[in-house]
Amino acid sequence: MTSRTRWPLPVVLGLGLMPVLASVAVGAQNPSDDALARSVRSAVHGVDDLRAVEVTVAEGEATLSGRVPTLRAKSAAIERSLRVEGIERVASELVIPRVEDERRLAQAVAASIVNYPFYTMFDYVHGGVRDGVVVLAGDVTPERGKAGEIVDRVARIPGVQDIRSTIETLPPGAGDARLRLVLASRIFDNDFFHRYARLRLPPFHVIVRRGTVTLTGFVRDRVERNVLEQVVRRTFGVTRVINELDTERGP
Repeated sequence: MTSRTRWPLPVVLGLGLMPVLASVAVGAQNPSDDALARSVRSAVHGVDDLRAVEVTVAEGEATLSGRVPTLRAKSAAIERSLRVEGIERVASELVIPRVEDERRLAQAVAASIVNYPFYTMFDYVHGGVRDGVVVLAGDVTPERGKAGEIVDRVARIPGVQDIRSTIETLPPGAGDARLRLVLASRIFDNDFFHRYARLRLPPFHVIVRRGTVTLTGFVRDRVERNVLEQVVRRTFGVTRVINELDTERGP
């Protein structure tokens, strides 16, 4: 068994995705297996990535086989099959090609998260890869269903076999939303952190949960680590600070 490849994200059950066997309720009368198979093929082959999927049907169960390029494509094939009236279950024998270099796969996953346009200093997602299975954890702000969107992005990466996500959506609240704005202003107005204001995404993250602020990610050295904690601690509305920052220069 290969060791888990992890990535540092200075920047966490999603598709986990579709079970091998899925089912939906249907009426008592079903079309013939041949007719059902034709309907499933029509539904599945309507997507370019799924044209090579083979379909058989027996007693209301559709079996899908063949190769698909991504986990998202596999999920789409199952979802489309389950929408066909008369299909009770879907058994997936679909194969996603594996990649040889899990380090590159981990880098691709990290890049997908960092490049997600709504990923900010106030979100933090981390994880690892083992045998093609991506594990994600962390916290994201409550706007626009970020946790699901991040999982969907990762599912589109070739080589990802499955996703196990425990990404949590932070509780909504006007107080925390205002506190994030105040913290951003105070942090980037500080002389130590001016240069980070020019970055789309700084290497440190500020997680706000009901007044408790957790600092994580990276700063340059122990001085920045201490200054950032003090800036946050002295901000009105912050009730507690948890400093988990790492330094590029070590302890």
